[in-house]
Amino acid sequence: LGWQCKQLVQWGPYKQFGTTSQHGDEGEAGAEDEHESIFYLRSRIEPLDSGKIWFSKTPEVPSYSWDANHTRMCNWGKFRLKDSGLEFYMVNCHMHVDAPLARVHSGELLLSLIDNFDPSLPVIYTGDYNCDVTSEPVRKLTESGLLFDSRALAGKNVYGPVGSLHSFNTAKTPLRRIDHVIVSDKVKVDSYRIVDDEMTTGKFTSDHMPVLVD
Repeated sequence: LGWQCKQLVQWGPYKQFGTTSQHGDEGEAGAEDEHESIFYLRSRIEPLDSGKIWFSKTPEVPSYSWDANHTRMCNWGKFRLKDSGLEFYMVNCHMHVDAPLARVHSGELLLSLIDNFDPSLPVIYTGDYNCDVTSEPVRKLTESGLLFDSRALAGKNVYGPVGSLHSFNTAKTPLRRIDHVIVSDKVKVDSYRIVDDEMTTGKFTSDHMPVLVD
């Protein structure tokens, strides 16, 4: 949400970019508007290019289609590491929770983005897909031959619970993994972790838990 993004930016080390689902321009969002922003460490990373699409039949403007009744979107950016000069792409998205047909088409739209990226550079897709790795929207990415589930690539170095969604319930072990980090073959994955500290502290930042991939 907007107020959470504001707190992160005010903290200092990170810079934010990306538009919200509801608005077409940065800076228009209110405190309760939903964000698919990308945050990057300003001391180490610089942005080179960016763009966004909405999950609809008219992806270039704020809109929704198929069985959806509200907007969802993704932001993408091209970045450079300041110390090494390494360039890479980052895509962050939020698919619909209650519109399965829209999710399927959203997967198609996400996959089409890679056609516009430099194929020699690493690509990282992140987001709340609202469906698991066996679902059609996610499989459109992971069975494309271009993108892969980071959890599978981590081998034995997988930590935390299976699921990423706890819905503020500390009494049950999370089993639904609907938040994914999906990468191209230019990305080497050393470890994968769903960070579940809040299941014991009870201090929630979301109804989902962070996914940490090294």
